[in-house]
Amino acid sequence: MINPGIEREEDREESAGDNCLCHLAGTRCLNYRPANQQFQHLSIAVDFKQICTFDSAGESLSPLIGSLLRGKSTNRFHQSLSSTAAISIVLRQILENPYSGATQRMYLEAKALELLAMQFHQLTEQPDTAIMSPMVRPADRERLHQARDVLRREFEQPPSLQALAKQVGLNEFKLKQGFRQLFGTTVFGYLRAHRMEQAQQLLRGRELTVTTIAHRVGYASRSQFSRAFKQTVGMTPREYRNSLCAELLRWELYLLKR
Repeated sequence: MINPGIEREEDREESAGDNCLCHLAGTRCLNYRPANQQFQHLSIAVDFKQICTFDSAGESLSPLIGSLLRGKSTNRFHQSLSSTAAISIVLRQILENPYSGATQRMYLEAKALELLAMQFHQLTEQPDTAIMSPMVRPADRERLHQARDVLRREFEQPPSLQALAKQVGLNEFKLKQGFRQLFGTTVFGYLRAHRMEQAQQLLRGRELTVTTIAHRVGYASRSQFSRAFKQTVGMTPREYRNSLCAELLRWELYLLKR
């Protein structure tokens, strides 16, 4: 990707799972992509006026854009950020949302704000120089993405940490350290987050029991799955499924009244 004249990251190469926060007004971006490969890209455009409503108390959402919001700077920028497991879950929820009409618009707007909140959190929690500097070597970065893909593909019966490291050509220390730096969580944390993401998709339907879903996402027992689900989502699988059904029923009644 080439963005002539952009502050911080003029030319760069992006990998699957990358995400960024940028202000590219009046910029012509050039994108080069490999031929005959599946490509999926999600862009969310937000009006500055809407962001300013969250910054009314004078507490800047980020030093990087504080002056921009206050009209003191018009510098264009592109800032790469770490794709954490939490961000990956929200992206998947956006791409596979089960709603339509007014419910879908409400859901997507809420998820877009959730993504922005996580991005601004990264900008404010990490030192500015730390964000600008690459934390993982390009070769190791590619291997870490391979490890992530293995976990996503084999989440029901994942390889051991030692086997995963050997499979992608890293030692265990680099695998564990790199996962924290690149994805913002541990290897096990990423695996659990992906399992919960798959579980939420299955719970949206009524065909499978909670016990069956637990086995589908790699848990030996329903109780073990329920504990992990509640720790991640804040409610049990049954409560989650019932809440979705209740919400859909409320909107159906609302639309019927209209």
